[in-house]
Amino acid sequence: MHLRKLREEQGLTLEELADRSAMSFRGVVYIEHGRRNPSLTTILSLSRGLQISPSSLLSVFDEPSE
Repeated sequence: MHLRKLREEQGLTLEELADRSAMSFRGVVYIEHGRRNPSLTTILSLSRGLQISPSSLLSVFDEPSE
């Protein structure tokens, strides 16, 4: 997931994204660093916090692999 890129494009800190997503700071860090896979509920929360569609978080998987 390209969460960090999306967060940084909006100028948000990890703390701000956690607050906006109603998540714990540690939870966002673990997901951003690939230590935890997000559930569907978490993806929905993060997309609300970033004010983007949930599919935007998953769009990285739409790119063709080489």
